[in-house]
Amino acid sequence: MRPRRIQTDMRAAVAALVLTVGAGATAGCAGSRLISAAPPPPTRAQQIELARGSNRLFSIFPAKPGQKKCGIPEGGVHFKPLPGFCATSIEPGNGKTRPTIVSFTEKWLDPPCPPGRWCVLETWRHHTWRVSETNITSIARVQVGATFESGAAAPQYYK
Repeated sequence: MRPRRIQTDMRAAVAALVLTVGAGATAGCAGSRLISAAPPPPTRAQQIELARGSNRLFSIFPAKPGQKKCGIPEGGVHFKPLPGFCATSIEPGNGKTRPTIVSFTEKWLDPPCPPGRWCVLETWRHHTWRVSETNITSIARVQVGATFESGAAAPQYYK
């Protein structure tokens, strides 16, 4: 009869221990927030700000989607900006397999027509930078993944 009592006492002790640990864990978590929750995804404005901050050349582009007149800095011996248009656009990603792409496009006349003149041989040129953003979920932040360029050589690159 004695072995049965030891088993019963042992079961009671284990049950009491489980209840005590369970109650302590529940009480400890009752007032705390869920720590492992993912941060909210960045807004479009934050994504554009991140892309603009990745290269000093992007400061001339609008801080929100759209187009505006701008002065495109010229490289080499030219010191005054080239008149043109600067546009910002965003293609949202899905957060998993497709990254968000922020595009910066500048458009200018080549050769530039002097103010007040009508020029026939002008051609519109454009250059686009596509900035890909990568979501680094393990450290809960977004960073620039890569930048791709297309179009005519940007005036900023002229020597």
